[in-house]
Amino acid sequence: MTRYASIVATARFVPEIEVTNDMLRERFKHIPDFVDKMEASSGIKTRWHAPESWATSDVALPAAKLALERAGKRPEDVDLIILGTDSPDYITPATSVVLQYKLGAKNAGTFDVGCACASFPTGLSAAAGIIAANPGIKTVLVIGAYLMHKLTSAADPMIFFYGDGAGAAVLEPAPSPGFITSTFRADGSYHDYWGIYSGGTFEPATEESVKAGRTACTIKNRYPPELNEETWPIIVERLARTVVLIYATSIASSLPKCASPRLNA
Repeated sequence: MTRYASIVATARFVPEIEVTNDMLRERFKHIPDFVDKMEASSGIKTRWHAPESWATSDVALPAAKLALERAGKRPEDVDLIILGTDSPDYITPATSVVLQYKLGAKNAGTFDVGCACASFPTGLSAAAGIIAANPGIKTVLVIGAYLMHKLTSAADPMIFFYGDGAGAAVLEPAPSPGFITSTFRADGSYHDYWGIYSGGTFEPATEESVKAGRTACTIKNRYPPELNEETWPIIVERLARTVVLIYATSIASSLPKCASPRLNA
């Protein structure tokens, strides 16, 4: 019998500390019109930050608990935890195993997915494939969690884009498709445009690299302004062809995860 994966519950968590654009206008008043320009191009008007004492696993935990509650599951029922983030608690061990401990999911395996904004949907796709291929896997918890403001200098204007929070989904086997398909696309030529460039094997953290700010998230080059507008249609068209070919149906709407409201027009 063919196995499919279905999302049976979802949840989210947003921390309580609001950082409005007006607050950033005051902070960056030495950069005239910066916040106004970012707001106009992205549509972002506010964001929320977690307490400074929190780690990414702490942000993920409330979303994970609520998703399991809505699914009618206990932490012990979880077979696998997949956590997507590029702001992990540590370089190693994985943040997913820290969450497993805090959640009390003592029977679950875990792994992290780290591919920036695509981490959660990539984890969701991995979970669907694992459920389809492994009869012993019955309950998978997927979380996307973000705490990048702690890895960024408060004096960096690009903190405009960093809001903290988490989303979670519980997937289980189903006799008919719930999760239908996925596609992937990346361009590694932009790897040195925006990131954290000291603290890994390319450049281990040193006193000098910390003082120079290279252990913080920084933007080193400006992305081409047309990048989102040119890339997203390719991805959606690829998905649409697969959906039409396999299921003889069409895509009614799409929700791109990017900072470009023009794509929603």
